[in-house]
Amino acid sequence: MCISKFVVPVVGFLLTASASAATHVLDGKSLSVDELWKISEPGETVKVSDDGWKRIKASYKAPIDAATDGRDIYGLTVNYGALKDQKVAGSSVEDEPNRSASIQFNERQMRIQAA
Repeated sequence: MCISKFVVPVVGFLLTASASAATHVLDGKSLSVDELWKISEPGETVKVSDDGWKRIKASYKAPIDAATDGRDIYGLTVNYGALKDQKVAGSSVEDEPNRSASIQFNERQMRIQAA
């Protein structure tokens, strides 16, 4: 067996794999559409920066705080559209049974939208 028949494809694969794979760091501020397309390619690695995690946690906390303050939040404490006057959960949305009611409501809404 000719060694070049084996070595050339392996070296080619390694060069292609190393050239296309990259680590993308999400920080919540700098993601472009072009980078989003790159991230979706096979072999790409995505990490979230510490600042990115802080932003994710803050974005979760904002509607929770608003609900705790008694404000109506679509999909969290009240229904959508014509049913917006129907409560889904009380103001303490992180406490049971409100948390489970809100999760079930949103799962049902996602299934409706997918259908």
